[in-house]
Amino acid sequence: MRVNNLFGMIAIALVVALTIGTSTEAQQGLYGAPQPLVFNMSASGQSTPLGQFNQNASPQLGVVYQQPQAAAPYNTAGYRNQPAPRAGGTDWINSVMSPAQNRYQPINPAYGQDAAAAATGTAPAQLQPAQPQRIPTPAQPGPDYNALQPPNQTSGSFLLDSTCSSCGGAVYDGTCGSCGECCETSCLPRCCPWYGSVTAFYMTRNQPDGFWSSANFTHEEDQIFKTDHLDLEWKMGGEIRFGRRFCCNVGCGCECVQRTWALEAAYWTLEPFDGYRSITAPGSDNLVTPINLSYVPIDGTNLGYYFDNSPEHRVWRHNEMHSVEINLLSSRVDYFTGPSWNVDWLVGLRYSRFNERLVFGGVSNGNAWGDDPPEQAYIDEWVDNNLFGVQFGVDASYCWQNRRLSVHFRPRVGLYNNSINQNFAVYDGDGVSATQSIYNLQYPVKSSRNTVSFMTQLDMGLGWEIFKNCRLTCGYRVVVLTGMGLADNQVPAFLLDTPEIRDIASNANLVLHGGYAGLEFNF
Repeated sequence: MRVNNLFGMIAIALVVALTIGTSTEAQQGLYGAPQPLVFNMSASGQSTPLGQFNQNASPQLGVVYQQPQAAAPYNTAGYRNQPAPRAGGTDWINSVMSPAQNRYQPINPAYGQDAAAAATGTAPAQLQPAQPQRIPTPAQPGPDYNALQPPNQTSGSFLLDSTCSSCGGAVYDGTCGSCGECCETSCLPRCCPWYGSVTAFYMTRNQPDGFWSSANFTHEEDQIFKTDHLDLEWKMGGEIRFGRRFCCNVGCGCECVQRTWALEAAYWTLEPFDGYRSITAPGSDNLVTPINLSYVPIDGTNLGYYFDNSPEHRVWRHNEMHSVEINLLSSRVDYFTGPSWNVDWLVGLRYSRFNERLVFGGVSNGNAWGDDPPEQAYIDEWVDNNLFGVQFGVDASYCWQNRRLSVHFRPRVGLYNNSINQNFAVYDGDGVSATQSIYNLQYPVKSSRNTVSFMTQLDMGLGWEIFKNCRLTCGYRVVVLTGMGLADNQVPAFLLDTPEIRDIASNANLVLHGGYAGLEFNF
């Protein structure tokens, strides 16, 4: 009886041992590594886990039967594969996730295995004592994935820019709006938030329509001088522009260059256009004016006393131009194929002022200028144009020569309300004003009106990047204004016609044009 009990206990122990040996839990390696334990040895001396025998096949002498291997638990780069689901489809069991996706740190796939087994993910050839090893790094050169922050971290953003050849198309910005070495796309400046420019002009204006002011006293049909003959010199001017860029997308860095909003302000002006001409008749003849001066006396003396049979007439002109604007710009470089194009559109508010003063003077017969001021008289017209409105424009540039040389084309068109004011005065050298004797009206005549005006500005030129974030520009500017009130158009044929004077003529055009050179910079 005791022997039978002993044999029974031995049989039970053998069954339990075989069951435990074939279970997957018993084949876990040291420290939980998925490493099968060796229970059998093939004829070639290679160990085979019992749990991998094909239970349905008939064993043959000297041949070890194995069922097909499951997917390797590690990929060739040393990262854990995504585990298969417990139920459902198995199509994605062999898919491999990158470290940035699964956020797992690489583990040691070769713990207790040789290098070949670790690279293929197969079972080890022989159980060897393993020593702790450092976390492996990828064999191919590339970014250190362990050092990168996840995309949603607020400390920075990893941004790609295919045009940034100097840094391989990628740059990491720790703070929004930082200036990186790689933040340049086509002709765009590096992504520094602030920018500005200083420009010098050398410009002139077109000649006005003018009116005939002087003729030969003996032969009045012999017209001598017209006010548009008054030469206007070229004048210097300047412009200062200042702006701030803003990113509209998530993140900044090179992305800020790809699509940028900017707010800028600019002011430009010119030196006053001044002209002067002294007119005298040929020989010993005197001058007469074609303007009818009847019924316009100064302190009881008719105005013709100063201008008809006069030894000398004089004409003065003075012009001033000022312009200030605030613009909202959007940079979109993807309207054209290729990285060398840069196209910005803008919309903004603009105020421009152009005023003009025209003075026509005469001295009485037998006197000279400066000898006796009461013997001199003046017709003085001053007109002021104030344009306020909205403008639209495009800043387009194309660059080559390693992106240092560029050509730019910057048209702008605006619709404006032009508020025109005028002051029409007649007085002598002592400042005594004339009167209109028919209606007993006193000069000056003042009036104002509002009209619609258009302004078109076009800049065409070249740019050269002389050093980082600084570019030299030069070109030609043309400014055309319509619906303008100019002084020459306000002088009537009959000076007593005060209703005509009050009705401001606003159908003139003004053209300003000239060259420019300047510096554009980013900071």
